[in-house]
Amino acid sequence: MEIVGLKVAIADKWRSKKRCEEALVAYQEAIECGEDLPRAYLGIGACHLAMGKIEEAMTAYRRALHLRPDYPEALRQFGECYERKGNYTHAFDCYRRARKIEPSNEGNKVKIGALLRRLLKETWKVKG
Repeated sequence: MEIVGLKVAIADKWRSKKRCEEALVAYQEAIECGEDLPRAYLGIGACHLAMGKIEEAMTAYRRALHLRPDYPEALRQFGECYERKGNYTHAFDCYRRARKIEPSNEGNKVKIGALLRRLLKETWKVKG
């Protein structure tokens, strides 16, 4: 079970209500207190991704992964950023690494399957 600090929990609550600006402030406060840094950076990345700020999201996910290289949720979200940028090779690698860490997580399999289907569709469009 993951222990979440109070400030991160408050930020997560703001994010769940789609109030990313408030969540970003709370995540930053959590970081300043040294509270659950990988989770705080994950939340920052999720807020930026929701706001369409892909580069900022990627920066936050890199920080989360620097602190916790085996963080499957950060890997999945990092993969989502790559996928949105059209870099399917890096997206696939992130999803594959997350699946290796959490082989029983169905979300990993779904992400990989959806990406492969997307690649097949795009390949057929080019050839067709």
